[in-house]
Amino acid sequence: MVPYRRIDRASSEWAHCIPLVLLALMALMFVPSENIAALETQEEGEAPEEVESRLSSGDRAGQDNKSLIQSKGTFAKLWNEQSFIGPGVLAVSEVSLEDPTNRLPGDFEKHGAVLVAGGWIAREAPDVLVEVCRNVKPPTELVLLASSPAERDHAIQVLAERSLSLAKDRFLVVPTDTPWVRDYGPVFVCEATGTYHAFDAAYDKPGRDRDDAASRAIADAFGVATTATPLRWQGGNLLSNGEGLLLTTTQAINANIECGYNVETVTRFLNRRFGVRQIVVLEHLEGERTGHIDMTACFTSRDTVVVGAYDPSVDSKNAARLDRNAARLAGLETSNGRLKVVRVPMPSNQDDVWRSYTNVVFANGTVLVPVYPDVDHAGGEEALAIYRRLLPERKVVGIDASTMALHQGGLRCVTLYIPPGG
Repeated sequence: MVPYRRIDRASSEWAHCIPLVLLALMALMFVPSENIAALETQEEGEAPEEVESRLSSGDRAGQDNKSLIQSKGTFAKLWNEQSFIGPGVLAVSEVSLEDPTNRLPGDFEKHGAVLVAGGWIAREAPDVLVEVCRNVKPPTELVLLASSPAERDHAIQVLAERSLSLAKDRFLVVPTDTPWVRDYGPVFVCEATGTYHAFDAAYDKPGRDRDDAASRAIADAFGVATTATPLRWQGGNLLSNGEGLLLTTTQAINANIECGYNVETVTRFLNRRFGVRQIVVLEHLEGERTGHIDMTACFTSRDTVVVGAYDPSVDSKNAARLDRNAARLAGLETSNGRLKVVRVPMPSNQDDVWRSYTNVVFANGTVLVPVYPDVDHAGGEEALAIYRRLLPERKVVGIDASTMALHQGGLRCVTLYIPPGG
């Protein structure tokens, strides 16, 4: 196992310019790491801000790096950059080696329903909504998310104009700001009893207060109990093989370090709450705005992962990044032997539009794959052939996601898997 690489900027030029008086002041802000329970749970009736208050005497700072501080200011960000990490495999600390009681399911597993941001898609990409509705069929339940009754009614009208009928009870009306439900929606975890629990991670993007509140509302609508956590976990940066192997990017881990949480706190949370045993931190695409892992990879089974591949003549820097990601994943152990890495071509980004063939949606017997026929027809056909070879028991459908890419997203970005029984 290759350990992760910690980026040490303590000796960088800016560090030498910090006045000693500021160093003394910052020392007063150091917080010991003592109470993991405050981070992992929200007491009955306790508001999220009260959890934050308890954390002020809890697990914000690192046991191995006392210099982490909790602040969103520019100085705090620069200070915490001293502990930013690079790509590699995060070792689960000895306190987390107990058998986990929870499990983060893989995308390819059975779902109770697929929630789709239908209200927004009906307005911005109606043809995508039509194709999703035509191809997500029983036994998978399709539920469309709308931010208002008016948005729901518009979606119904758009579908009706294309000879598709969807009743109002197939919609979930929850106020939202954006369609990226994969990121702000709840993270559903399967417990040892077979029941599911939802985690509501912090989502504090400016101007998206309704998105942040939507997570608990969605979980409540499906009758799944929810626990709040102040850690940052956008769903687009969580890929699980269903048995403890988690893929994410440096962006996700460092976002928590920037907010004052150390690596050990993050890995312990992922182990205890998500049942993670191996955390592989990969490089995200340079220039791509989300920094999410689902833009470059997806699991098709517990022992197979698809990883994007750029033509070096088109994007040499990101071609090298994805080659390194593939090399890091090759040979990792699963319950079915070594992890198999399959490469899929990445569409061109020369127009600064980021397209992906790994941002797919599993709808039980069907797999929806984004394609871009006007930009990369041959690449799309190759991607579909790869998924059909890997998933012969499923129907693989290509959906033109060109409009979604213009909005800086893909199919997985606007969907959320609802667990069985939810």
